[in-house]
Amino acid sequence: MSYLGNIGLSNKTDGLYLGLVNLSLNTSPNQILFSPSGYDISGLAVSDGLDISGSDLKTVGNPNIQLTAHSFFANENLVSIQSQIDLTNQADVVNISAGSYSEDVEINDKINIAVIGPAVGNTICEVDGLQIIGESRLIRVCNLQVQGASNTIAGRGRYHFKNVAWQGTSTTTNNISIENFDYLNYATFENCEFEYSVITVPVTFAGVIYFINCNFSGSTTLNFNQSSAVQVIINNCAGLISFPTTCTLIGMNVLATTGESRITATNLDSKYLLINGVSTYSSINQNLTTDGANGIKLTPTGGYNSYWNVFFDNGVQTVKSEDSTTPIILYERLNQFNIIPNLRMLFKCIFNFNITNANPDIIFKLVLIDGVTENEVQDFTQTFSKSGHHSFPINFNWIMNGNYSLSFKITAQVSAGDIETEVTDYYSVILDEVQATE
Repeated sequence: MSYLGNIGLSNKTDGLYLGLVNLSLNTSPNQILFSPSGYDISGLAVSDGLDISGSDLKTVGNPNIQLTAHSFFANENLVSIQSQIDLTNQADVVNISAGSYSEDVEINDKINIAVIGPAVGNTICEVDGLQIIGESRLIRVCNLQVQGASNTIAGRGRYHFKNVAWQGTSTTTNNISIENFDYLNYATFENCEFEYSVITVPVTFAGVIYFINCNFSGSTTLNFNQSSAVQVIINNCAGLISFPTTCTLIGMNVLATTGESRITATNLDSKYLLINGVSTYSSINQNLTTDGANGIKLTPTGGYNSYWNVFFDNGVQTVKSEDSTTPIILYERLNQFNIIPNLRMLFKCIFNFNITNANPDIIFKLVLIDGVTENEVQDFTQTFSKSGHHSFPINFNWIMNGNYSLSFKITAQVSAGDIETEVTDYYSVILDEVQATE
């Protein structure tokens, strides 16, 4: 006869009850011969609930639950969750069978333990409340429904909650107080649900809180009072009453009432992100993209380039030079805001125009505009052997300094005769933002 020790079981629907009783098994693989502590299990075959074919005793219904070291088990109306948590030490796991537990579960002064309910599905594991207090740290909680009116998440932090439903009602709010952690310790809520809940973070909070792929419903209220918005990070969450300003929103977050969504990253300083030490707050109409080993960068909506590739319109009129000393404006753009300063700018242009004389020189210039002040940045001279209509590429390359906005124009001046553009002339201007050479 082999002796397993300190294991009890009952023939419940989940095939599992484990408590502090002794169990002996005959070496015959099909029959349990010992009935511990008054439980009548005579004639119960191993195949009805347990499997001892390998080195570990485990449930047939859930082979992932093994009766190994560092494991404790709770069962509705038989073994309480609290009694098992109280027995745990570092690296222990409390496995909970499905059921409704009338317990306010308290994790006090525990280090590196896990409390795990059954996988989410038809089964559910309910508790009346959850308190994590004292010197607790490194706590993992999975697959629970917490229905208490008062819950405290304190201790020292480094907590992970996954598939936890914080369930209140329209008449009884589920209050969740996330209190002081050690400096820069954290709590992560992943795939969690909050219904009719109030989540409160005090002004003295020193850690970081992550809400990832969570759902806020039933008018759940977020009371964020911590000193910095980067201490609470909300990523890809739905059901928000409003977009809170006292946290950092990243990914896509969606309002419950209107379905409005935002892809944002803000903090209390009204900065979106910092790239090369510069805020991207004014960089509208830009996408955040990867730059490989160089990190991240902003590129204009629709692709890497800012480009304008249209026929002349009211912004650029049909023009003709009065004499060879007067340039014409081929293209002008005022207050373009999707520009990143301190990077090299590359203007790649193609213009259509008409000249009346053969063999003239045409000087193309890139001119920056600052109010009434104009500053020539670069020029380029080209000789044309024939008169008539031309389509010609022009490139300018320079370092953009200062603000995010850019006002500029590109001019052309002919050395002899006239140069003009017509209403049907086509132009293309592509503006690249490339890395600085330094």
